[in-house]
Amino acid sequence: MLATQSTSTTNSRRISCSATSDSYATIGTVCENCCAKCLVKAVTSTKNEARRSYDYQSTDDLLLIRCNDNTVVTIASNFGSVVDGKLPRWSQAEKNKVPVALPTMFQVYNQLASINRR
Repeated sequence: MLATQSTSTTNSRRISCSATSDSYATIGTVCENCCAKCLVKAVTSTKNEARRSYDYQSTDDLLLIRCNDNTVVTIASNFGSVVDGKLPRWSQAEKNKVPVALPTMFQVYNQLASINRR
């Protein structure tokens, strides 16, 4: 069973660990202040990097990926791995969607988020 969960002021590690013990796979966005003690690069330094660059931290039960796309986004998950993939993004120059390199966990998150909107 897959479930998405966005966190704002809740400790993302606690949410992910409790979901792991309940056999739920979770993925969601995490605010900067929820992962202040994590070893991923800070939001301010990630903003200054090239677009679509990312950093990640993985433990036995938690994966954090921080990526600079249109804005800096941090995704936390208790399943999956960091694999480079191609995701469709709108290109103003070509007036069409073009594939760009991003970790595949962003595609998983986008698919699950679209399911929850229905």
